[in-house]
Amino acid sequence: MFVVPYTYKLIPRSGDRQIVWRVRWVADGRLRAGWWCIILWYGQYTILKSKIRFLLTAALIPLVASVLASCSPRSIVLGFQGPLTGSAADLGVQGRNGALLAVETINAAGGVRGRSLRLEPRDDCNDQQVAHDLVEAFREDGVEVVIGPMTSVAGVAVAERVAETGPLYISPTVSTARVSGRDDYFFRLEGATDRQAEALGDFVAVSALAERVAIVLDTGNSEYSIPYMAAFTEGLTDSGGTVVQSLELALDGGHRWNRAIATIADEQPDAVLVIASAADTARFAQAVRSENLNWDLLASGWAATETLFTLGGAAVEGMVLARTSYSSLSDTEQGMDFRNRFAIRFGKTPSFAASQAYDAVLLVAGALERSAPVASELREEVSTVTLLDTLLGPVTFDQFGDIEPSATIVRVEQSDFVEVVVYGDNAGSQ
Repeated sequence: MFVVPYTYKLIPRSGDRQIVWRVRWVADGRLRAGWWCIILWYGQYTILKSKIRFLLTAALIPLVASVLASCSPRSIVLGFQGPLTGSAADLGVQGRNGALLAVETINAAGGVRGRSLRLEPRDDCNDQQVAHDLVEAFREDGVEVVIGPMTSVAGVAVAERVAETGPLYISPTVSTARVSGRDDYFFRLEGATDRQAEALGDFVAVSALAERVAIVLDTGNSEYSIPYMAAFTEGLTDSGGTVVQSLELALDGGHRWNRAIATIADEQPDAVLVIASAADTARFAQAVRSENLNWDLLASGWAATETLFTLGGAAVEGMVLARTSYSSLSDTEQGMDFRNRFAIRFGKTPSFAASQAYDAVLLVAGALERSAPVASELREEVSTVTLLDTLLGPVTFDQFGDIEPSATIVRVEQSDFVEVVVYGDNAGSQ
């Protein structure tokens, strides 16, 4: 229960005594019972009727507004889970903002079946235990669908918790092969890591970009980085290249690279592959260039965000990466529209994490139009989608909700990713 008192002092027509009139309205705090009581205390003096009407009107305005608000349909809550702090925060913040823009766009168009959407973001800190615990937290709060997580280390933890029951998770960016081929409540809009990594290794060797490659990887997202290293090594060696060294480091965004660079230099590589966040990849490139080393620099799709350009500057020009998406937001009218609206709303250029989180919300909204907001029913609806027209082009799902494998090699040119070659199901196909 809540009580909001309104107290007024009025002067009666006759006499000089003041009479205190109190108008109170008392309501059930949940706005469901509909029991309302207006209590008036008054004395023996006569008061102008106009003043009584004024007092009643003042008391009833918030009452009526609250009642009307209680009659409107409740919002449908969408959870969001990703790293909003730490070295992987560029993925999480971009994903959250992309999802938020989608929610705002849908609500502006009337919502879903007359109900608005509300995004509830939570920080998993790119930590397995936190990600694991957030699944239960969303369950307890009655959240039926979650956009996220954004990193593979969190994705593996979540997938284990939603093997047989919800919430339904739609991940924009998780790409580890460890969650592939499962009939569960975990779907994603990013292809498996191994296809991208193998394609990058093949490209490096076949194009004669480098023969001897050193690898630096962040063990903080080991579910992504270790399988990526293995698949890259396979693609490189099968095509005639050699991995001369691999350094496994726990990166936190503030790593000092001098010792690592000296260790790598002893092996005299032609190129170095960095499997880390955009921030750490950019700082490694800066450190390499400051030592006047002319190594060709390679990176994983994890680094393919605006942060790479912002922190790397000229040091990342010419860097070669592999990523799943084979088009840019500039290629389509809807992509350009999203890019412009995102920049206006958040003051930044959207990355693939933002666009794919936006697409994930649209996928969920489409399912909500055809089913109740219950995880089991939403899962069935999403499972029927085999082809999705996303901001970055059409993607195809298999029977487990995984993206069909493909990979694109891109090169950084003037702070943009420029397509070099597209790998399909067969390495090197264009």
